[in-house]
Amino acid sequence: MNERPLLPTYLREPLELVDGDGAFVVDGDGRLSGIVSAVTLLKHDPSAVLAEAKSLPPLTLEPEDDLAETAMKMADYDLTVAPVVDDDERMLGIVTVDDLLELMIPEDWRRRASALRDE
Repeated sequence: MNERPLLPTYLREPLELVDGDGAFVVDGDGRLSGIVSAVTLLKHDPSAVLAEAKSLPPLTLEPEDDLAETAMKMADYDLTVAPVVDDDERMLGIVTVDDLLELMIPEDWRRRASALRDE
C-alpha cells in the first residue's frame, strides 16, 4: 500500500459544500468547529444560529496520515468526505472518497477502463 501523505496532493477549500451533503464550519481563526448537513440546514429555522445546527465531525485527518490509514478511518466511519486539520485544529482542506480512489487505482487500470468506454 502507498505510504505517501495525502496533503498537499488533495487540498480543497475548507468552506465549500461537500458534494451537496453539507459543509464544514470554521471559526474566525480557521479552526474546525463542526459540520452541518444539508438536511440539518433544511430542517432548522432560517433565523437559527449556525452553532445550533452544527455537530462535531466524527473524525479529522492530519496532513501526515498516509493513504491506507486515511482509507481505513473513512471506511470505519462510513464517510465520503473528511476534514484535514493541523495541530491547532485549523482546517487545511478535505479528502473525498473520489480522491482516495484516484490514488489507489493504478493508472493503467484507469486507462483500460477509459478505453473500454470509448469502444
